[in-house]
Amino acid sequence: MTVRDGEFFVLKGSKLRSMTDSLRTSEVQSIASIRRDRVELENDPTRCKNGKLLVDVSFKSSSRALAVMLGCSAVQGPKYWEDDEGRPLSDYLV
Repeated sequence: MTVRDGEFFVLKGSKLRSMTDSLRTSEVQSIASIRRDRVELENDPTRCKNGKLLVDVSFKSSSRALAVMLGCSAVQGPKYWEDDEGRPLSDYLV
């Protein structure tokens, strides 16, 4: 992932993980919206093929990017995303 102009981009070549059962079935609005984003991405042949991104995909938050890519709902993007040296994104967000 990279950050450009306040947006969070998951890079071309990144792979989607399988969706959790709770993401597949939840009717909670916030979780259902993650599922919709994920399904939309998976079903767009210009952006994704066989679970692999064909282009960089932008998100408004690192946590949303992480939730869509991991297929789950409760994640903290700033703590999870790391640079090549293992520093979390939260170290860069001031």
